[in-house]
Amino acid sequence: MKHLFLARHGDYNNEVYGSPLTENGRQQIQRLAQTLKSIINPKSAHLVSSDRLRACQSAEILAQELGLPKDFPKLEYLLGECRDDLDNFIKLMDSRPEDALLAVGHLELTMDFPKYYAMERQGKDCLASFGIDKGKCLHMDLERQTYRVLP
Repeated sequence: MKHLFLARHGDYNNEVYGSPLTENGRQQIQRLAQTLKSIINPKSAHLVSSDRLRACQSAEILAQELGLPKDFPKLEYLLGECRDDLDNFIKLMDSRPEDALLAVGHLELTMDFPKYYAMERQGKDCLASFGIDKGKCLHMDLERQTYRVLP
């Protein structure tokens, strides 16, 4: 795998547990999809999502807009809440033959995984945690070892 995209779900009503995306959240993800269209080849990409509603809805929009399969895996460990979650995500990355993996998750995944990956796989302890906004995506170019926030 050459590219990892860690997308954070779109905006939702965080005062109501399990609430769906708001209209603003849907628009955020549609804007992200427009950015990703020029980067991701749908023939060599795999989409996964957290099993939480807001992440699944975000992934559904991305699948539709990017031409990716709509029957993507919904994974509990994409919450990124503990080391086991992060280890399971690395195992998933190792098992995929595609050039790109697009994972839709939550703040914890986007904050903790890049630093954990850099320490575990690249022997580096120099990355700051990324706390990206809802509807944004962290692109990790694993070959060049570069990171950037999209869009």
